[in-house]
Amino acid sequence: MTGQPKQQVPADKVLSVEEGAAFKQEVQGLAESKRWRWAGNYASPVDAAEAANRPPAQTAGEAIFAVNGNLTALWLFF
Repeated sequence: MTGQPKQQVPADKVLSVEEGAAFKQEVQGLAESKRWRWAGNYASPVDAAEAANRPPAQTAGEAIFAVNGNLTALWLFF
């Protein structure tokens, strides 16, 4: 396996919490080793945090949030 997700999260799309959680589940088993992964843009910091905490939940230091206007970008380490 290459550790690459089957599909990339579009950088210009705002994800729902459910879409983010589905993406996270999809790529979880593909990883050969932990690394930072783009997890999408969300409409609010609350949605981004909820996506990060959906199973499998990220632990301390495994999520980076960047707020830019109305969007919250999310990167996860898994």
